[in-house]
Amino acid sequence: MNITPSKAIKLECKWCMGSVRSFKCDSQICKLNNKSLTPLKRIKLHCLDCVETRQEIKDCTGRLLLEDRLCYLHPYRFGHNPKRKGIGNRLGNPKFLQKTRTHDMVFASGN
Repeated sequence: MNITPSKAIKLECKWCMGSVRSFKCDSQICKLNNKSLTPLKRIKLHCLDCVETRQEIKDCTGRLLLEDRLCYLHPYRFGHNPKRKGIGNRLGNPKFLQKTRTHDMVFASGN
């Protein structure tokens, strides 16, 4: 299933509300309902509420036994989008940390 974190939240909320049509959740305790956070941060906090420890999040299979279905949020449980792996954050990549001669360096050296 190829879905975005926002779509995963929407699907999980629809399942929770038991609704296939539009819904209005006003839960004050559900982390997925906190619009001040990014979707990935909301998912990460929701998963911590679900299983309580980071090790349990790591060991999670995504299989919800009582409901006999897979959790829509499972791929994003670490607060990262696995489909974006390797995209962005060039500063952490040694290939991009190599020194290059800039325009100012050329004039300073007199070459």
